[in-house]
Amino acid sequence: MPWYRFKGMTSLVHMRGTKLPEGCGAAIGVQTSDGAAMQRCLAPSRFQCDWDIGNGRTCDRHLCQDHTHQVGPDRHLCPIHITLLEDGCELLGPFTPQVQS
Repeated sequence: MPWYRFKGMTSLVHMRGTKLPEGCGAAIGVQTSDGAAMQRCLAPSRFQCDWDIGNGRTCDRHLCQDHTHQVGPDRHLCPIHITLLEDGCELLGPFTPQVQS
């Protein structure tokens, strides 16, 4: 039974039921000095990050509509991985990133 945060709310909402989506895992607000997120978005997720992390696996961070970046048909990236893509990595094949030289 996940907890959600909705737009404009500073409190969390606890929902009951089956097959509820995970809360968005995007970092919001201030981050600590070691880069750890102080809070997560926690809005109901509709997408997962498709960044290749190796061994045929993808990031799979749950993302809401506001924090997903669509990079192709049914292909989405989280804020961390869209930054990597903009900083010189490219997606090759269906999910494989490669640093440009």
